[in-house]
Amino acid sequence: MAQWAVNMFQGELYGYANYIHLKKMIPAGVKYFWEDIVCKYWKWARKAGGLDGSGMKPALSVMHAKAHNWTCQVIWGGRWQDGSACSTGEEVEQINSHMSRCGNTTKYMLPENREELITEHAFSWNRRKIVGMVQSLAKRYTRVSMLFYPPPSPRPKYTYNVHTYVIGYLGPELKIFTEQG
Repeated sequence: MAQWAVNMFQGELYGYANYIHLKKMIPAGVKYFWEDIVCKYWKWARKAGGLDGSGMKPALSVMHAKAHNWTCQVIWGGRWQDGSACSTGEEVEQINSHMSRCGNTTKYMLPENREELITEHAFSWNRRKIVGMVQSLAKRYTRVSMLFYPPPSPRPKYTYNVHTYVIGYLGPELKIFTEQG
């Protein structure tokens, strides 16, 4: 999928994201669509069509959400999405950083050579991710389990994990409030 995303001839356009979304992500059963401006793209994609019945949820990465207003953070923010495992959504930025090394060299190549180099870089990235997958998943599991099941501490009983409370109890109410305007 990264090869499709990187082999662009113009800047970031809704058309590129929509093509990958409809032709690659939906058939692959991807559950979350992380994008920098998903709040604008998702409205456009609904009008363009093809999202019906996909079951995919839009999600805005944590760092990009900080640049948006708070209602956008609540409605589209990835940490507010049920089942996203408190992901930051910045994983895509990591692969973009890795693949950006191809930028200066591939723009002067023939399409065949460009595709081959991009494929080699994507395979290299995938190899790195597979090797580090066990440690990464163990760290994420530990972080999320500590978030929802904190160890007993000498703190007074009237304190609790605010993040868990906000997402678990206030999250749905905040979404309804912000969507109503």
